[in-house]
Amino acid sequence: MRLKKLIILFAIIATSVAAASVKAQQSLPNPSVLLVEKLLTTRRCLECQLTELYLPKTNLRNVQLFKAKLQQANLTESDLRGANLAGADLMGAKLNGAILEGADLKDANLRGADLSKAILDDANLTGADLTGANLSGARIRTDGLMNVNLEGANLTGADLSSNTLFRVNLTNAILRQANLSNTLFIDTKVEGADFCGALLPNRRSIARCQ
Repeated sequence: MRLKKLIILFAIIATSVAAASVKAQQSLPNPSVLLVEKLLTTRRCLECQLTELYLPKTNLRNVQLFKAKLQQANLTESDLRGANLAGADLMGAKLNGAILEGADLKDANLRGADLSKAILDDANLTGADLTGANLSGARIRTDGLMNVNLEGANLTGADLSSNTLFRVNLTNAILRQANLSNTLFIDTKVEGADFCGALLPNRRSIARCQ
């Protein structure tokens, strides 16, 4: 009988210890929460894992997010002026309406990202992969775009005026009603691209629709 009571007592103690351990773990801050706090406090989080980060309409000016993992992040209408996003993974991210003026997006992965109505003036997009990205209504006025992959991207109504497109891949891209006035194409791929209604580089003609 005494042995049975001891076994029951040990079982109760073990259960209590396990419950306390679970409660303690639950009270610990989520690692992703800590990283977000670090980002907002120090303005830098290099090579951080921030997948599905949710910070829409947030002031993120000049943040340092070099090579950060930001897949599926929601940064809708956020202010990312001067941000360092070089080498960052932003695949499928929501950046619609975001201000990326002067941002460094060199070698960034923006495949399938939503950049509709985003402002990318003077942004560094050298080597960036924007395959299948949505850039409809975006404004991209820079000193030049070099080695940018825009294959299959939606650039409907985008403003690319006064640009130099050097070795840019526009294969199968949609550029309907895009503003291409004073834009220079150098060694740029345009096979299968749709320029219907686009304002062409000479500013005097609009591309015909087939």
